[in-house]
Parts: sequence; C-alpha cells; structure tokens
Amino acid sequence: MIADSEGLRISVDHVLLLLLFLFGVDVLDLSGMLVAGTILLFFFLHLTDLSFDTNAWILLLFSAFYFGSITFYEGLSVDGIIKYAIAPWGIYLIGYTMRLHNRALSVADVSFIVALGFFLHGMLNLYAGIQVFGASLNNNYRQAYDFWQGRIISVTTASLYYTPFTLMSIGVIFFSKKKITRIVSAVSIALGIYASMIYQNRTLILACALVFAMNVLLVMIDRDIPVVKKYRIYGILAFAVLAVITAFLANVAGIRDTIMNSSLMNRVTGDKQDRTTIWISFIFGQAWRYPFGGMKAVLYDHKPFVHNMWLDTFRHAGFFPFLFLITFTLRSVLQVHTFRRLGKLTNEDTGVLVSLLAGTMLSFMVEPVIEANPYIFYLPIFVMGLINGHNQDVQGILEELFFLDQSGSEAFNY
Repeated sequence: MIADSEGLRISVDHVLLLLLFLFGVDVLDLSGMLVAGTILLFFFLHLTDLSFDTNAWILLLFSAFYFGSITFYEGLSVDGIIKYAIAPWGIYLIGYTMRLHNRALSVADVSFIVALGFFLHGMLNLYAGIQVFGASLNNNYRQAYDFWQGRIISVTTASLYYTPFTLMSIGVIFFSKKKITRIVSAVSIALGIYASMIYQNRTLILACALVFAMNVLLVMIDRDIPVVKKYRIYGILAFAVLAVITAFLANVAGIRDTIMNSSLMNRVTGDKQDRTTIWISFIFGQAWRYPFGGMKAVLYDHKPFVHNMWLDTFRHAGFFPFLFLITFTLRSVLQVHTFRRLGKLTNEDTGVLVSLLAGTMLSFMVEPVIEANPYIFYLPIFVMGLINGHNQDVQGILEELFFLDQSGSEAFNY
C-alpha cells in the first residue's frame, strides 16, 4: 500500500512537471491557463500534505499587497488574479512540496526541465523573428517577434525567456560529468549569445561573463574538487579563451569584422545610459512620495521603467511588496548557501543551480522583469521552492540520524 502511494505521488509529480515544461514553452500561447491549471491541480492532489514554510508566507504577503495595489489602480482582472494574486506563492509551494515529499526528484534535473521549456520558447521566438526581420547582426531596429502570439514583443521580454537556461548551461560546462551534456550546454550558450547580438541585448552577455568568473572562483575554493581536476579545468578554459582571442585578432571567418560592425557593439560603445542614474533618480527622487505605487513616480529623463525588478516593484505596487520581495531575496541567498553544503550529501549539482540563480538575479537587477515578463519571474521562485524542500528534507534526515545515534549511545552506556 505504501509502495502504491509512493508510485502515485511520483506519477502526480511527473504530470505537474510536464505541465510546468509546457507552461515554459507557452504552448499555443496558453501560459496563463497552464500555470493556473497546474497550481489548481497541485492544490487538489496535494491538499492533505500541503505545508507552508516562512518563504511561502512571505510570498503570500507579497502577492496580496501587489495584487491589492494594482487592482486599486488598474482594476480587477482574471489575468491579474492568476499572475499576481496566486502564481508567485503557488509556484513556490509546488517546488517546495514536490521535493520535500519526493526524494527521487533531483533539484537540478527538475530545474533543468522547466528552464529548458522557457529556452525553447525563446528559440521559437528567435526563429520567428528571423523569419520576419531577417538574421542580420547589423540593423537599425530592436524588435523581437513572439512565435505563438504572432506579434512584435519587446526585446527585453524575448531575452528573458532564454536567459536562465543559458546561465545554467555555464554551470553545466564547469560541473557536469557528462560530455554530451556539456556539448548541449555549449550549443545553448552559443544560441543565447547569438540571440543577444540580434536583439542588441547587453544584459545576458554581461551576466554570462560574471557567472563564468564566479564559477572559476567556485572551482578554485572548492576543497572537494581534486587539484588535478582543477588544473585540467583551468587548462581547458585557458585553451578555449586563447583560441577565441586568437580567432578574433586574426579575424578568422570575418568574426572580428562581424562583431565590431554589429548593432550590439554600436549600442555598447554609443549608448552611455547608466542604469544607476535611473535607480538614483527614483530612490532619491519621488519614490517616497508614492509609497503605494501606481507608477506615479517620475524617473530620470522620463524613462518608463526603473530597470530593476525590486525597484520597479516599488514603483508599480508600493513599498510593502518591495519589502517582502527584498526579504525573500535575502533569505534565498542564505538558503542557497545552505543548499551548497547539504546538496553534496545527495549528489546535487549545486554549482549548476548557483549559476542559474546568481546569473538570473544579476539579470533581474537591470530589467523590469515583472513588468516585462512575469512568467519568467516564477522560475527562480520555483527553484527556491525545490531547494528549500530539499534543505528541509535533508536536515530532517540528519536530525533523525543524530537522535538515533544519541539514543544508541545512551542505551550502550546504560
């Protein structure tokens, strides 16, 4: 009977995971219905073993205040109920409950599958955009096209779809033991950078560089990685970097001319806009005049967004959603650190997940994520649910083993 129950739980979780993958792909432009259906199905099937941790309560408060603010200013809508009132904490609980009660699930593998769904949507959009606008890297427009909706969308929205998986792939390059996985990840990174050049998107390229440097540091300080393996990793990286630099300087296949004449390079060297200027104009400007949001605060040069997920949350929905989102973020940083320690006991690819979350957070720091693409906002929340479910489960096992060890010692001494 217990075996049947466990088998049913695993089957249910696989169904939920499939739905989340399809949600990421946005099959037939049904993301809203898919995420709502997944959450409702989850509550129906897991109602008896549902448990809220502190992070879930924080996200519930975030959703309540965010939804309340936008409803007051913009009116009630079904879309608002799904995206802001239910999805943030609902998605977190799915990840938390799935991993807490199902040890067969790998946090890295589940995160990989959902992130892959978003990446495929991003690549479908890239394909559609090339069909409509062409594949030239030197163009005078910054437009993207949505494959399912059949309409022009912002490049920020389009870029966010493929960003998490691309960043995750950098961690795979460093920490995966499977050659085929590293090859697939290298292709994914190349596609992500190619899309960024077409979209003239600086954010992902900068985030990739920072995540790459972070992983070099993680390898350097990780005592569990043998010194010989570290030297091998450094040797491969040095060779790859040298090959890229040589190819660029020698203009192999015209690569230097292509990059230097690209619209992305022109934007990097010509656009002197500093994100921090917009942030400062908001923080030390009108932010505190509108503590309940409403998009009323006027920004530097009348920009439409602050270009920072946390600050845009303040401007749109007010101080309290901003406070709860900051609290969730800071707690998550500490919980990821715990996961790096506990994940080694269960052979989790902690480096891959750190790459995903750290790089995503860097991207979110310079983009109005909830305004541009709230669905991608749910991905790191879901991953944090998985991580905290894992942490809670493993800590429970360790406490149980410690209790048994202490009980055995006391019985022996007696």
